[in-house]
Amino acid sequence: MPRPREGSPNGPRKRRKRSHSLPIPDQLFICECSRCTENPDIHPETTEIARGRWVTEKELRTHSADETALWIGRNMVDTHLQSCRDRLGESLSDNSVPSDTVPQATLNVDIPSTPPGSPTPLGDCQSGPEEEISALMALIKPAKEVLGETLVIFKSPPTKGCLVDLDRLSTSEIDQLCDLDEGCAINSPVIGYKALLSRSRDLVDRYAGVPIYKRDHSKNDRTVLFRMQNNLLIRRVNEEEETLRSLLLDQWKYQERVAKASFAYDAGTLSDLFPCIPRPLTSTILQLVARFSSDLQMSFDLRSVPNNVRTVVGILGVKPRYDSYTEISSRNAIQTVYDVNDYFHNSSKSTIYKLAKPDLFSLYLHRVHSHPLGQISVKELKAMTNAMLVDHIQSKRKEEGIVDEKGRLLTASQPKTRVLGRVTLSEIRDLEKTMFDKFTSAQSIRAIFKPGNIPSVLEPLAMHYTKVFESDRRGTYRNDVMSHDKDFRATAETITWTDDQLSAIPRDLYTLLRQLLYERRGLSLDTSIPKTAYFRRSITRLGQTFTTKQVSSSDSRVIFVHSEDEAWSAASISSIFSHVYKKGDGSEVVRTYAVLKEYKQLSADDAVHDHYRRYAVAGGRSFQHVYTKIPLLVEFSQIKAHFAGYTYRNRGAEWILALPLDKS
Repeated sequence: MPRPREGSPNGPRKRRKRSHSLPIPDQLFICECSRCTENPDIHPETTEIARGRWVTEKELRTHSADETALWIGRNMVDTHLQSCRDRLGESLSDNSVPSDTVPQATLNVDIPSTPPGSPTPLGDCQSGPEEEISALMALIKPAKEVLGETLVIFKSPPTKGCLVDLDRLSTSEIDQLCDLDEGCAINSPVIGYKALLSRSRDLVDRYAGVPIYKRDHSKNDRTVLFRMQNNLLIRRVNEEEETLRSLLLDQWKYQERVAKASFAYDAGTLSDLFPCIPRPLTSTILQLVARFSSDLQMSFDLRSVPNNVRTVVGILGVKPRYDSYTEISSRNAIQTVYDVNDYFHNSSKSTIYKLAKPDLFSLYLHRVHSHPLGQISVKELKAMTNAMLVDHIQSKRKEEGIVDEKGRLLTASQPKTRVLGRVTLSEIRDLEKTMFDKFTSAQSIRAIFKPGNIPSVLEPLAMHYTKVFESDRRGTYRNDVMSHDKDFRATAETITWTDDQLSAIPRDLYTLLRQLLYERRGLSLDTSIPKTAYFRRSITRLGQTFTTKQVSSSDSRVIFVHSEDEAWSAASISSIFSHVYKKGDGSEVVRTYAVLKEYKQLSADDAVHDHYRRYAVAGGRSFQHVYTKIPLLVEFSQIKAHFAGYTYRNRGAEWILALPLDKS
């Protein structure tokens, strides 16, 4: 007969035992408030460390009430301290615009004269130290915002011959290396910011000795809060000091590279005109022209040094489009109506997807919110994701005919926008205005920056600028100077290949090679001409690189001469090879040849209508934009230079204008 179950009507039920990994004694509860979490207790029976403290039920209710009061007090203190922050903010305002006189980098914070030796300042309702620390936390800006793009001036700036191993420098040595010149107004914001960090660190050290009360709970709460504020402030100070040190070191490295570059100009002789600082030559010229010329209609800030293309373009007063020769440094830049319209009309689909949410909000509010899709509340707008914003923006752009069904930008060559293209291409828009402003600004600088128009002390700098930039405007300065140097103009005729790299010469090309050697070089018919050669993809001559058309279409366009007394012709290189043969005395002769596709010459009647031939200074000539049927084999010494080509129609046919990139 089966035994009756315990707890059934046939028998009493026994209590089931439950096992606990951490038995809880009677009348004790775990409290995990901020105060108990910071000072955990040991369980009285298991001796295990808990996440809080073991308290009675009455103490648990007291701790809960204290925690609620502490939370309310913190919010009330934050609200109460706002006026104190504003008041201290006026005395600690950041003078980011440098003045002519260097202000003393001090911090006007009223620090109590009596040290907090007793617990009274933290135990009562007067929160003087807490107010100061909270105000300092609000005043410390990120180091990147303080420094910005301004080029600072060091006490010991890098020079052309300086040798410093930056990888082995300690933190104190880096600070000494990047020490700023206190006599330059441009350094004032950074020096004031460093002083702010230093005073913040001193304030933390001053209040570091405040005791932590363990008996009085009302004072202990305020002490813990104050200690947390102290820790947050010192952590923020350490982070910003490290960031500022890294930024200053990067600027020191940049100035070192500029000082050692070939385009740098030693401005040590001009130290009385502006602070001596390594900078690119273009920046130096912009500074000096702006200072000594009253004819330029530009606004230059002489207290900041431009150190990149974007800043120079801004100084010149031009506004390039985001996808032209300069880039917007950050995608979070859609803040003005101009930027919003520019992005809305000219950005690709991928560019829109890369925008941050604040920028998408700007586009949406300025361009889409009037659309039926945009009639939503502010709450719903905040809940929208990036993908939803992009879909609304793309829908609006599609409706206005800016993009097609797939979200791609429409161009004037597409059938749907041919009419719009004829209208827009006839207007002067942003790109045309940018190019015009840039060209006229550059011409103004060139006209003014000439000997006789500037002080005599700057004439060597003007000559240096002309030598570096003006003389090589067409990219032919080196060729012009070395045009009479035989070593420079000669092709490197040395064997740099092995026998296994040789290839067989095609039959028709071998016939042209024999004809060239027998007629031009006057070889005897019994001279043996090898049928193998080393075929190249490119070769360097006259300081330039010549390639075949398969490698580069532009580098294969050349001008050549059939003989020294004939006019030059234009052609395209289809093949390059080096060949070796032996003379009768046994010596080897190495020469490089090019197979050319020559452009057809104009007929006598058509040549009359080639107006470019009338001007010898320009040096251009027109040819038919078609190759001759028979390829031409020439020695590489017959090739003179590259040419710039432009195709156009004349007399019912397509011509090509060849402008040699060589003045010889």
